[in-house]
Amino acid sequence: PAISMAIRLWPALVPEPDMLAKVDGVYNAVEVDGSLCGKLLLQGMGAGQPPTTSAVMGDLLAAARQIASGAPAPAMPEWSGAPSVKPIERLRRRHYLRLKVADQAGVLAQIARALGEADISIASVLQKDADAATQSAEIVIMTHPALESSVQRALRVIEGLPSVRRVGNRLRIED
Repeated sequence: PAISMAIRLWPALVPEPDMLAKVDGVYNAVEVDGSLCGKLLLQGMGAGQPPTTSAVMGDLLAAARQIASGAPAPAMPEWSGAPSVKPIERLRRRHYLRLKVADQAGVLAQIARALGEADISIASVLQKDADAATQSAEIVIMTHPALESSVQRALRVIEGLPSVRRVGNRLRIED
């Protein structure tokens, strides 16, 4: 899937008839072009100078009113030190995998075996119709939560399978 973003500073990058070219003012937009969903445009208010200035001034005025009324100044958040960062290998997330494979019997079993041996459980599988011209198929797999190190290990095995032409996409899913 392709993702495009319009940035108002570079309007020449977006063709004028495109919906992204119509994004204006303090609005931001993201266009997602997916093979299953087509083009989707997500648009909403962005920050920009006027809205940001208004929000900061509003916060300052609210604090000034609170202090002027005799109430204590707003409390500053307390920090308990630097946040701890978990090594990525220990991250446990669901994953989206999109694979281009040879259209032949047993390919899905090989991929499932590689995932299973890495202790990765499959939540769902979708195989699109095969392309007769290239004798290939596309497989989309959603996993249950799995350790990043396990997913990396499984993908190394999967990429080495003769029947796997390429791992097209691999995305971590944030719940």
